[in-house]
Amino acid sequence: MQELRSRILRLPSPEAISDLPREDLESLKKKVVNLIFDLDASSNIRSKDRAIRETIKKGIPPFREPLLAKHVNWYKLSQISQDDLFEKIQDYRCLLLEEYWDKKRKPGSMMSWDVIPFARLKKIWQNYSRQGVVRDASGMNLIIEKMLNNLAKLQAATDLSGHSEMAPEKIAEECEIKAPDDKDDDFYWDFLETPYGTPVSDYGLDPLWKLALQLIQVASPEEQLLLVDRMLNVVHQRGDLAGLFIEGGSQSLSQLSQINPDVEEQKEF
Repeated sequence: MQELRSRILRLPSPEAISDLPREDLESLKKKVVNLIFDLDASSNIRSKDRAIRETIKKGIPPFREPLLAKHVNWYKLSQISQDDLFEKIQDYRCLLLEEYWDKKRKPGSMMSWDVIPFARLKKIWQNYSRQGVVRDASGMNLIIEKMLNNLAKLQAATDLSGHSEMAPEKIAEECEIKAPDDKDDDFYWDFLETPYGTPVSDYGLDPLWKLALQLIQVASPEEQLLLVDRMLNVVHQRGDLAGLFIEGGSQSLSQLSQINPDVEEQKEF
């Protein structure tokens, strides 16, 4: 397999892509499809992580579906925001391993977790439904921070639980932290729990990441609120995830859905 990183570096810039004729664009699409396939199939975690970083710099989202439509500027994300989002996942993988070893001698300990305060989000929704604007910008920033942090932590916990292609042993190697003996360590599995539910998802992560990539490119609090709502709808449909993001879980989200019954019509912007 040709080295992934060199193939990515040879991709044209997003600016150059926007000016490509249709036949060249179709050829580029095929190259990117093959590249993403090979990236997924790679078993070398170091090369894979480096390659993913380069795809981010090139404007290809880290969770598939590169946007290659003509006249579309891929994702309008700053490189810092994209890098931060990717780094956040790796940081939480390492932090969770560190926390595991810190709590190893404390029976009953679980991984730390924090959720969106329901009262704050409810008030923002009530004001938005009446006035069409978000007045509490700082509250909106807090909610976005918790959504992205918890999503990254959910990804990290899913990886460390062995529910993704990222082997826990290789994650530990990348973090330079001793790997837990997950086959003979009941505490490890007890630790990978929270008071809000089990932080593992096999199907919810992909739609959540797609929305998260949109969330970090919008600037107005109103657009941010609608994207957060779409993310919360995803976890609401998977009731076991709801409690990992908002205080009160599915029950709180059911209450929010009654505040503005026409919100579904407002979500496309």
